[in-house]
Amino acid sequence: MVLAMRLDGALIKKLREERCWSQEQLATVAGLSTRTVQRAENAGSASLESRAAIAAAFGLSSAELTRKDVDQNVTDAVALPRMAMDRRPGERLVRQGFANLQRGWETVGGLICLTSERLRFDSHAINVQPGRTEIRLAEIETVRPCWTKFLNVIPIFPNSLAIHVAGGKEYRFVLWGRHHWKKIILAQSAAAKARAAG
Repeated sequence: MVLAMRLDGALIKKLREERCWSQEQLATVAGLSTRTVQRAENAGSASLESRAAIAAAFGLSSAELTRKDVDQNVTDAVALPRMAMDRRPGERLVRQGFANLQRGWETVGGLICLTSERLRFDSHAINVQPGRTEIRLAEIETVRPCWTKFLNVIPIFPNSLAIHVAGGKEYRFVLWGRHHWKKIILAQSAAAKARAAG
């Protein structure tokens, strides 16, 4: 019999405290409610999506937050692959997730990663236009919700996030929880600009 996976609440609390985050701050970074974070820490329970969000907030996979006294053959269906990054000194992973990036007529699928210094998108190799896109947070001017466009022309659904950078360039990402992403990107961008100015 396969045991249900339980989160390691003590590990979540330890990782949170190492970053000097309150439960409310972890909830904001993960795009979850404070109550969900409390349940994860105290009872070790959360939905698959919440597990993935908490893990991504720490730059880990869901499996790395699983208690070691349960069956490790159980897999988490929505665990994010760990993004191999050439992090710079002092740079920390803030959030990552699945996303699509509008590149001309093609909406390219891949992984998006927000650090304390940049926003990085790595497309899947199967796309017509594969490759990496990096946006320095200090160059971000505005972040706003917008419509996803079919062939980059016909608006089809309001689930995208437009990021405008210095020089007038715009990047459009389709991602889950775009309002949480917007809040976190703006906060990290403001912090990056303050560091650059100081």
